[in-house]
Amino acid sequence: KKSPKHTSPLMELQAAMGRGRNVPSYSDLGEAAFGSLGRSLVDSCLISSQLGFAATYIIFISANLREVVEVLSKCTFLLEQNTLFPAIVLLLVPLAWLRSLKYFAVMNFMAAVFMSIGLSAIAYVAGWHWYT
Repeated sequence: KKSPKHTSPLMELQAAMGRGRNVPSYSDLGEAAFGSLGRSLVDSCLISSQLGFAATYIIFISANLREVVEVLSKCTFLLEQNTLFPAIVLLLVPLAWLRSLKYFAVMNFMAAVFMSIGLSAIAYVAGWHWYT
């Protein structure tokens, strides 16, 4: 059977390997395509991208938390962004160890409610300034 033009060669390989044997992960796909070098390359790319996402997320959280503390303290309590990194990591690592997302259901709902309230407030203020 001929595959569509928009299908990538790796997707075709995964489909072909899936018919013959089980290919459960990207690492297995890399090994099926390029041997042990492919597995190592895929694993290193996945690890480096995840570390980059995590580092960016920690920087984002620390910057926002620093601004919140400065605004709430009316600039009497100034924090360096670097001092917040260990505290954020100590908070996030145990959360990453949880295997099921069901423990976050209530917090996710509350976050969605607060995001809706925040977006509504921003839309109201922006509309008010545009109107006047």
